[in-house]
Amino acid sequence: MLPQHAAHFLWDLLFPPQCFVCRREGAWCCCAVSLPAALVRWCPACATIVEYRHPFARHGFSFQHSWSFVPYQHSGIAQAMQRVKFDGIATFADTMGTLLAERASLLLAEQRIHVVTNIPLHPRRFRFRGFDQATALTKAFSRTSGIPYAPLLVRPRMTRAQSDLKSADRQKNVRAAFAPRIDRHAQNMVLQNNVLLIDDVMTTGATLHEAATTLRSA
Repeated sequence: MLPQHAAHFLWDLLFPPQCFVCRREGAWCCCAVSLPAALVRWCPACATIVEYRHPFARHGFSFQHSWSFVPYQHSGIAQAMQRVKFDGIATFADTMGTLLAERASLLLAEQRIHVVTNIPLHPRRFRFRGFDQATALTKAFSRTSGIPYAPLLVRPRMTRAQSDLKSADRQKNVRAAFAPRIDRHAQNMVLQNNVLLIDDVMTTGATLHEAATTLRSA
């Protein structure tokens, strides 16, 4: 088996990366300076940028805060995320995780995050794709930020793709889709720390809400 860096090199040689901002070949993001300099607080219920003390509880979310890096409508980000999700392009996930961590420095200092985790894929979907984009992105975030990564959730129930559903059906679709990892170390990580939960795309917030609910109940 090839070392990870060698595999990435060969993949980039065969399928050159293309900047999702300007579409120039050579790097996944050669226009980082044109992206937001920091994360913005985003409410999926209001579908807008919100103030610091926005009452998320009013909308029934189990997470305390929500931040976004790049709007999904931004230039070629939607196409790039589809490629990393279905083509297994690990180098793009690494790039996005690094950019995310660099722009989260103020947030991390302010919120005192102790551990970072992600929305997991169902094992069947992982076998089909052969790649878990949210895990790859989150591990890159962890390496850049220095915040420990821990897989705190499992996904025992297979669900339909959220993108196929209307907003009203998404919460029902992911209900009871997650479970906390049963080992004591993972449970202690949840109980004793502030947890940052990462997913590659957020729309209605239904998936993150269900995952956060599961973590809080651990």
